Amino acid sequence: MRLSPAQTDSAASSKGAAVAAIAVVSLGFAFRLWWALEFDTLPNHDMKAYVEFAQSIAKGEGYVAFGQPTAYWPVGYPAVLAVLLWLGGGDLLVARIAQAVFGLVSLACIFRLVRTYSSSAVAAMAATAWVAFDITQIAYSSILVSEPLFNCLMLLGAVFSVGPDRTSRRMLLGGACFGLAAYTRAHGLFLPLLCGLFGVVGGWSDWRTRARRVAWLYLGLCLVMAPWWVRNAMVFKAFVPVSNNGGINLFIGNNPRATGGYKWNKEIKAPLARAHRGRHRGGRGEYERGEAASKLAWEFIRENPTRFAELAYIKLKKLYQPDLLSVRWNKPLASEEKRKKRALKRVWQPRVRTYHASLCLAAALGCLVAWRGRWPVVVLGHTVVSLLAAHFGHWWLGALCVLLLPLRLLRERNREFPVLLPIAVAGTFTAVHMLYFANGRFLHPVRPWMAVAAGILVAWLVEHGRSSRTRDNRDAAT
Repeated sequence: MRLSPAQTDSAASSKGAAVAAIAVVSLGFAFRLWWALEFDTLPNHDMKAYVEFAQSIAKGEGYVAFGQPTAYWPVGYPAVLAVLLWLGGGDLLVARIAQAVFGLVSLACIFRLVRTYSSSAVAAMAATAWVAFDITQIAYSSILVSEPLFNCLMLLGAVFSVGPDRTSRRMLLGGACFGLAAYTRAHGLFLPLLCGLFGVVGGWSDWRTRARRVAWLYLGLCLVMAPWWVRNAMVFKAFVPVSNNGGINLFIGNNPRATGGYKWNKEIKAPLARAHRGRHRGGRGEYERGEAASKLAWEFIRENPTRFAELAYIKLKKLYQPDLLSVRWNKPLASEEKRKKRALKRVWQPRVRTYHASLCLAAALGCLVAWRGRWPVVVLGHTVVSLLAAHFGHWWLGALCVLLLPLRLLRERNREFPVLLPIAVAGTFTAVHMLYFANGRFLHPVRPWMAVAAGILVAWLVEHGRSSRTRDNRDAAT
């Protein structure tokens, strides 16, 4: 949203905005660092697996599972965690402090992005504040999972790729950041396309320039990821872009006993065991098992389009629910830490719900304020057509309708980064988890973009209040 010229900041106000931004970013980092030091979290659930992989890499054994090379999970975070464990002599405190540092970089990137593409310092400050005081993101400072690192690399890549001087060098750097993000989560593979197409939108007339930017971004991504692709080709005799768990995750989200969330028990595994008896993790068998799982999942989708549509709706609700895992996984190491456990349950969990609801509402209103026009009707129309197509068995038509939605939005209203790119990122990540399975944790990479829209709402309210006071003063003077 490019605000009106009347809102352009003077040099003095720009300096004041920079000082205020430093204060907000510093305060957000302080909260994260305090949380990392306060909660000595027990490695559990996914954290336990990440720590075990990192210890294996730190010992020089490589990325292995049960003694065999693996690519079941993305290697990015275990590799970074291995370096941190090596630097800290095996102390997990260093890793928790690093999580807070990743949050610090994300805060700085959010301010830079919004400030670059908006003449309003208020919008940039508000967006940064939404992220700085997001309790969900603060709580991840003591949880050794990949989300803070992915957000850091995603936003850093966006700073390079959608900046005002989009040289080929900046595009390569942005693509390299997205490649590092893809090492952490496969979603990083979509980021060059989204930032290249939706970073700055002025219509589709200059599509050659847009295509060149996307090409430079993907060149940087490929250069970074090429060693991983070569390694996987040698181990699995197949092309594995990021990890081998994609087929398993698709099958978890689409099977006769699927719930929309993570459910992986003997009943669900039984058809997969009959289709292929390869190893779940480690060795070449994990790739073949993933391919068998993917085949079973697509068969279920083709044969049960109505159930697939129902599950997609359930996944959507699960994705946008409060991420209580961010608090529940903060289990103190010492069993006598009853005070901290009570605080997590009675103080922080209710605040997670409240903050999540306010962020979702502010983000939705911010989109409406920044992008007024016929686009809500367009979104509703595409949604209805997609659901009807899925209901009558034409699942491919529904998928095509969803994919064409961004193009329709571009035709309705040409907008610049602060509105369209957050919508594109949120829509893409949401569509991915409506296909696989979902919970509130998976919304973590979308939350910074939601904060951008919420910041635009705050800026609009501030400017509306200023305009109202100016009119009142003018009327009083006359």
